[in-house]
Amino acid sequence: MNNFRDAVDYCGLKDLNFEGYEFTYDNGQVGSDNRQSRIDRAMVNDGWAEMFPAAKLVHMDREWSDHAPLVVWLDGRRIEEGSRQKRFRFEEIWIGEDGCEDTIRGAWQLDCGDVIDTISRCA
Repeated sequence: MNNFRDAVDYCGLKDLNFEGYEFTYDNGQVGSDNRQSRIDRAMVNDGWAEMFPAAKLVHMDREWSDHAPLVVWLDGRRIEEGSRQKRFRFEEIWIGEDGCEDTIRGAWQLDCGDVIDTISRCA
């Protein structure tokens, strides 16, 4: 642990501010056998913090694990509870389609405005 602390100090790292439940780990026991702690963290240096001044770490709700999932919001905003951000999904079968690779390569070269226009034309 001392080596870890020395590395953190040497690199000038500090904890990213967080919101959510204080503890990120829960051993799942009840009563006096329950142990909780904040062992999962996001650490940044001053240069990173200057690039993303509104960034914050969100401790999400634990559901199936003894550790809470962590999400870093670079713009400081968080999806409201109960709403869902649409996830990107990719079916492996698409790889076999003619032109798939060219479509992906072309999409990576577009800026956001071009992507929105392209999606509008395809819809």
